[in-house]
Amino acid sequence: MTKSLKLIIATLVSFVVFGLINHASFASSENQAVKAAFWHYPPGLSNCCGVVEEYSSNWISGPELDFVFSGPWRDLIQNVFKQFGQEVKWKRIPFGEAFDAVTKGDIDVIPNLFFTEARSQRVWFVGPIEVEDGYVNFLLNKEIHGDITKVEDLFDLILANEINSASGPGIDNNPKIRIDRFGSRLKALTAVKSREADVLIDTNLERLLEMRVTSRATQLTVATYRYPFTSKSYLGLSRKSFKKEEAMKIEKLVENMFDDGTVALIYKSYELKIPTYKRQFSRLGHVRKITPMSTKD
Repeated sequence: MTKSLKLIIATLVSFVVFGLINHASFASSENQAVKAAFWHYPPGLSNCCGVVEEYSSNWISGPELDFVFSGPWRDLIQNVFKQFGQEVKWKRIPFGEAFDAVTKGDIDVIPNLFFTEARSQRVWFVGPIEVEDGYVNFLLNKEIHGDITKVEDLFDLILANEINSASGPGIDNNPKIRIDRFGSRLKALTAVKSREADVLIDTNLERLLEMRVTSRATQLTVATYRYPFTSKSYLGLSRKSFKKEEAMKIEKLVENMFDDGTVALIYKSYELKIPTYKRQFSRLGHVRKITPMSTKD
């Protein structure tokens, strides 16, 4: 084989490989980076440290990310898109704003998302990543309202939650329960402190207790009653950024990461309970083979 022929073949191979890499990229953002949101959600989603505020308005990636936030959801998402040769950029955004942004296609990925029928019209649900018994917790001033010992005690109270945030279906979809929505979880807490609302609700007890302390809302305490439900947390993909076939390929890749032990290693590194993949809760279905993703409409 002549040198010129070898050069031509090498050039053609490089061209094909380059084309496949581009073909597998689907993010429309700058430099083909996937944009994802995070927020303060201990212990699984983010372990924010002191410098987080410095970067709160910036997109973060690369080595500096380790100084801002970490956790299994971050590592899982980074690992998924690394398989397609794509960088993930992160930004700290309140959940309500993040969900609006992902439905508009301003960001591509949102982690740790509960499924609702309304959300499924705007977001693809990959997973679930975590399935466990969960509770809706209630924070209130017992000196004013008394304790909550059963769900019926909520019927005469005004509950406060963040815009777009979901709790248990028996709470969110109960016509006898009033839930007022606020621009952030902190604003919802402020509304309860000022008696604009009566009860702050949250499925994350650790976060609820931390907010109580950091916001100096010590007059508020957690109710005895907790509403039980099965918590299923999914990886949300913007329908503006991904086709269903692409979401299905990502879900199959995630399933493979459970099967080959990658997910177990990620969670073990944070000393967190290792989740088990529950295929029966899939909202997408499966494809057998992962193939390059199309950027065509």
